[in-house]
Amino acid sequence: MVVFSKLATFTDITSRLELPITALDHILLPLGEHKVELAVTDSSGEPWIFCCCTRPQGHRKPCLRTGWLAFVRAKRLRVGDRISLHRLEVGAFRIEVRRRVDFMLFGNQIEVEVA
Repeated sequence: MVVFSKLATFTDITSRLELPITALDHILLPLGEHKVELAVTDSSGEPWIFCCCTRPQGHRKPCLRTGWLAFVRAKRLRVGDRISLHRLEVGAFRIEVRRRVDFMLFGNQIEVEVA
């Protein structure tokens, strides 16, 4: 099940991955807490640990912080790459990155996503 899929922004590759609020339907935060560790595997099976946190007060928009920038560097993420998080079962997630590639074909700019 897809938790979210988005195009990476400048903030996503330089600071934190901002998630849609609907991601909290799948990421179980302990009652009264505003952060939880997520165990995630990438498409090659490599494990990653990210800290998913929300603001303690006000709007609870979630983001991935601790561990996220190491993933960005390892995968060489760029603005415009597609990032998708899938829930495999309760507490188990897979993250996928699809690179955006632009090229010209018969004078037309074409944009495609590749794994």
